[in-house]
Amino acid sequence: MELPTDKLREERETGRAEGRIEGRAEGRMEGRAEGDVFRLISQVRRKMLRRKPFDEICKELEEEAKHIRPICEAFLRKGLDCPEEEIHKEL
Repeated sequence: MELPTDKLREERETGRAEGRIEGRAEGRMEGRAEGDVFRLISQVRRKMLRRKPFDEICKELEEEAKHIRPICEAFLRKGLDCPEEEIHKEL
């Protein structure tokens, strides 16, 4: 015979396991999104180092200007040698 406390303990453990699974999935999604931003920052830097015009950068990266402009502006303020992490903080 299962005691009420055993049932509660089992439900609590099940809830915790489900929470961990959800947390990991959310963490992976956030990590991928952040990785995409860092990739874009890196690509924009390379294009700017090659002195490509803004419109050409957007076209080559197939991104809207509203996504590229803040990155370019941050590099123009801080310099192209600025670490990607600092640029990311500015966005």
